[in-house]
Amino acid sequence: MLNLDIVFSKVCLKVHLNVANVTGSSLLSDCLKKEVKVYLLSSVLEELKTLCINLMYYKSQKLGFVYKIDRFLQLILILVQKKITTELQFLDTNINYSSSEGKWLLKNLESEDGELIKWFFENIFLEVNDLGPTDSSSDKLLISILETLVLKLTDIITYLLLIELTSNRSILEDNTNVDILFIHSHKNNLYWQSYINTTFFKPKYIYNGVYTLNTFTPDGICNKLVYLPTLRLKEKKYLSTLQFTVLVYLELFDFIYPKGKLILNKMYKMLPNLNKG
Repeated sequence: MLNLDIVFSKVCLKVHLNVANVTGSSLLSDCLKKEVKVYLLSSVLEELKTLCINLMYYKSQKLGFVYKIDRFLQLILILVQKKITTELQFLDTNINYSSSEGKWLLKNLESEDGELIKWFFENIFLEVNDLGPTDSSSDKLLISILETLVLKLTDIITYLLLIELTSNRSILEDNTNVDILFIHSHKNNLYWQSYINTTFFKPKYIYNGVYTLNTFTPDGICNKLVYLPTLRLKEKKYLSTLQFTVLVYLELFDFIYPKGKLILNKMYKMLPNLNKG
């Protein structure tokens, strides 16, 4: 049986241990002071735990409770904002989650990891209600998805805070050179990176069943590859025409190319026999 308190406590301990980014890719939260970064990560984790407990309650009551991933993610951001408004009064936390930036960032997270997040909630409820022996590999996967979600939500909060850079410059590392142009450039880079990932790489990892997650380790924040073929059929339902075309190309190339090569090799071997005849 999975113990929710233990899972969240383990992740919280890892957050306080080392938050250096060693993935090779930049995170917007890298420009924050360490104590602010740890505070935001811990706040997101705390609100996620509270909502998980609430969701488990409604599930146990069998009330037919249905939740949308984008609304769930938005609720996390709103709850974290309320927390920082109370505890960090020197910050300008008037975050507009209904703004185009807020909506796009949440939608982007849902499009990239929506099925993984759904899988996380579906399975964490099953694990908690299961009275049998725990599956350690399943537990580790759930924890890895949780850590990825915490990191990505923290980056969204960081972006929305830094839009009000004049009021919130005190949360930045002293040696970082961040201005409004940098922030909007980061969003522009994120847009194109997201477009390429969702259009070309997402069909590839659906096809292979391999997903990249960001996790906390003693060395810092690292990338982790996980194999999860159970999502393949679910993810196919939500692919755009272009994404589906890329996926079909991958499947055809994997199937037809070896067959065609085999046929050509056989024909080539038959040519000397035909000439003799």
